[in-house]
Formats: sequence, C-alpha cells, structure tokens
Amino acid sequence: GHSRVTQCDVTVAHARTGASQTFTLQAGSVLRLGRGLANDVVLDCDGVSAFHAELFLRCAEGVDGFFCVRDNSKNGTGVRPGPEAADAAAWRGDAEP
Repeated sequence: GHSRVTQCDVTVAHARTGASQTFTLQAGSVLRLGRGLANDVVLDCDGVSAFHAELFLRCAEGVDGFFCVRDNSKNGTGVRPGPEAADAAAWRGDAEP
C-alpha cells in the first residue's frame, strides 16, 4: 500500500560559503526563518526580516502532505530547488523563476 508523506527534509544552504543545515519538517510543526534569534533558522543577511517566513507541511486526510511557505516579510520570499533536486537544472543560472 501507499504510505502518506508526513515529513520532509529541508536543507538551508548559504550560496557563497556552501555551509548548510538540514531540518526534518513534520506535519503539524513549523520551521521559522528570519534575522531574529528566536527563529529555528537565523539568517543574518540583508533583506531578511526579523521573522521572515515559516515553512510547514500541510496534510489532509488520505493524501500526501504538501510543502507550504508563509511569507511574513515586507521584502518577499523566493523558493527554488537545491542542486540535488530532480528539477534543479531548470532553475540554474542567475535568473529567478
């Protein structure tokens, strides 16, 4: 039978240094990103708000969970697959999708 997706790994990578952190995001939990020290992922970068964004996995009865981003910033939030993702080649280059 088919087992439902109820968790996923999220890797946050710094483009210049190559440093990365991986977090396991489970359905019902939230991963908070921003400049503030109370966040799960602290991003000390220009344009990042104190509480910039939240990542969560939303699940419904009988279907796989899907990845959601709640943008709490005034500057916007971009999302793109990492270099290991199956469709990463389509996102490479300097252009934002």
